[in-house]
Parts: sequence; structure tokens; C-alpha cells
Amino acid sequence: MIIEYFSLTKYIAGIYRESKNSINTQLKALDIRATESDLLLVVYDHPAQTQKELAANLILDPSLLARTVRQLEQRQLVTRFRDPADQRLSLIHISEPTRP
Repeated sequence: MIIEYFSLTKYIAGIYRESKNSINTQLKALDIRATESDLLLVVYDHPAQTQKELAANLILDPSLLARTVRQLEQRQLVTRFRDPADQRLSLIHISEPTRP
């Protein structure tokens, strides 16, 4: 039973890696990686989440999420705002498009 479970998880991990590679290939022209696209989609659908909430919802390591948010912020795709209810927290939003 344990060997069957191990084999199943091995195949699931392989499928996951292949799907991320495929997504990265398709997103290459947009200069966005798979994890960044996942984050952008979640923030678009559910704005004003904290980094801690986003990390939990995306099942990402908080430090990886912080780096990803920082990179997207540098490219002006997301913006951090202080939570009015708790100034210690930052809420993540999709940035407003810049006009020429």
C-alpha cells in the first residue's frame, strides 16, 4: 500500500511540474512566470488580501510569495496598501494601468 501511494505522488508531482513548464512556455511572451500568473489571478478575483492570506490560499512559502509580490510590484503589476484596520498589514491589489 505504501509503495502504491509513493508511486501515485511521484506521478502527481511529475504532472504538476510538466504543467508549470507548459504554462511558463505559453506565458514567456508576456514576461510572466506561472507562479506570478497564479498570484495575479487570485489578487484579481479576491483583491485586498494580505500576503499571509495569499500564501495560505496559493499554498506557497511566505518568503517565495514575498519575492513574487516584490517582483510584480517593481514591474508595476501589483500595489501594496496599508490595511486601514491594522497598519502593520499590507493588502495586495492589482495596479491601475498607466496611461501614456
